[in-house]
Amino acid sequence: MTKLVQTTVDVGTEQLKPRWFFFQRRRPVDSIQEYWREKGRWWKQEPELHVYRVVSEGTLFELHYFPDTAQWVLHRMYD
Repeated sequence: MTKLVQTTVDVGTEQLKPRWFFFQRRRPVDSIQEYWREKGRWWKQEPELHVYRVVSEGTLFELHYFPDTAQWVLHRMYD
């Protein structure tokens, strides 16, 4: 089951990779399961997006990073 969260979060990075994020409390990133980039639809002026699927304390989370605004969003949680 997945839960759409869609909220901005603070993320600590090391070499541009997430190492922890704050959602309800500070959560360590135990591993990065997947990473990809999406260019967005340029004709709709959508920004580039970096997607990280990370494991924290046994739960899978999907973090989105928007480099043009340096904003992190917790997009989804997987149970």
